[in-house]
Amino acid sequence: MKRHLCGSSHRCLAICDTPGVCKQEYKTQQKTWQTQSGEEFLYDHIEVNEIRGECENVIPPSQYSHDQSNKEHHCGGQHTCRERCQDCNAFCRQAYGHTGCHQTLHRNKDQHVFTSTNPLEQIEIQSNESVIRRYKIGESSQPENCSVSCKRRGRGHYHLVECPGGENCYEKKLGTKAKHSNDVYYYGVDEASTKKYDQILCSAYWSRMRWSPPVTDVDRKWIDSCN
Repeated sequence: MKRHLCGSSHRCLAICDTPGVCKQEYKTQQKTWQTQSGEEFLYDHIEVNEIRGECENVIPPSQYSHDQSNKEHHCGGQHTCRERCQDCNAFCRQAYGHTGCHQTLHRNKDQHVFTSTNPLEQIEIQSNESVIRRYKIGESSQPENCSVSCKRRGRGHYHLVECPGGENCYEKKLGTKAKHSNDVYYYGVDEASTKKYDQILCSAYWSRMRWSPPVTDVDRKWIDSCN
């Protein structure tokens, strides 16, 4: 097809290719979760998607593209950081290229499963005054989210991280903020992990990944306080 020039200016039709995230779109939907035990309850499922904007540059009359000194396609918005929470996969909401820790509106922990040193243990979580969620070991923790989980687990709780071994063991690197565990953890009734884990206190767990803890400052101080 032969291109033609009409003598008028036009907005560029390209998609923004500037580094960072143009827009984060959050959608919350109430869904029904059925546990492995057959119990059902409602929970909020949050989806977050990256939306790429259209280039805001104008193509001058009698030109096929905008100014050669401005080749970059840019939507004109304030781009945010591309880093994602390793626990819930939500995008950081800080400006692109920011300093300091990442922060976000955390979503469902669908990257995780419940684990324990007791394969027959049943995890009970009271989501409100009348509903208790019961999970089996190895079951997905999708109905839960980072913020609610850390606040619920409370003072002095830890997060399990696979031990890198040797001098990289987190107990050696973080001192009193971590403890090496020789316990066997299960992710199913007959499924024992062959890996070794370190137990890292909440704030240290998040800061090692350059993320702010997913709780308020008041809750963080309480979580960090001695038992």
